[in-house]
Amino acid sequence: DSRVAVVGGYMARCGEWPVFCNAWREVLGSPQYAVSYFHYRELANNKNKTSIYYGWNTDKILNFLFDLAEIAGRYIPVGGFYNLEAHAEINKGDKRYPYSFVFEKFFDDLFAAINEHYPNLKGDVDLFFDQKKGDTNWQASLFEMARDYREHKDNRLGALAFADKKKYPHWPLQAADLYAYRMRKRSNEGLITIRDESGNIIYANKELVNLKEALDYVLLRNTHPFGFFPILTPELLQDSLKAVKYPSAMRAITERAKS
Repeated sequence: DSRVAVVGGYMARCGEWPVFCNAWREVLGSPQYAVSYFHYRELANNKNKTSIYYGWNTDKILNFLFDLAEIAGRYIPVGGFYNLEAHAEINKGDKRYPYSFVFEKFFDDLFAAINEHYPNLKGDVDLFFDQKKGDTNWQASLFEMARDYREHKDNRLGALAFADKKKYPHWPLQAADLYAYRMRKRSNEGLITIRDESGNIIYANKELVNLKEALDYVLLRNTHPFGFFPILTPELLQDSLKAVKYPSAMRAITERAKS
């Protein structure tokens, strides 16, 4: 029932991911948090006694998110957004699986980022997706779109694999979960829809430029120039200063501001 679908994650060379895992492990296992994994949905519903984050107060949650975002934001975010609401209005009676289109958007953004950051890359780009149980249409659609993309757009799209984000070395999928959760929330809230006089949708787009939260800035601070880029406005900087009690947030914001 979502208005918008998001597929997102982070990109790096193979040798960079062990460095990520070591830093991620330090945050999860620190005495302050002492948890074995990160899952945004569980954190957002931490009033449930079965949640490993049960009883955490707001400051602890924000510190945790900023600590993880500081690490995730060191890497290059890539993401695809698709307006499902507009698709349903414009393509009434269309029986195609609507999530196919967000996969194509994701692949487009991925290779735009690759061409920007690794212009001489000739080898395959392998992708790891978080396991999604009980939805064969989703998986089949992903593989079908990937096959079509290799044939018609970019044959560097390599292997696709599914992994358990709770198990090492697939912890980068926890960072992808953090990124996708935040971007889905942003795009869902900021969706622009324009209708004609008859009420039909004639234009729909995501509006992510009104970046109010320092967390999203930290997560997106290495976004490639062709994609959405978070601007450190005076208003955002002022809001960020209120987060001075969150050291990781201030480190990341200061680092990006200097560059």
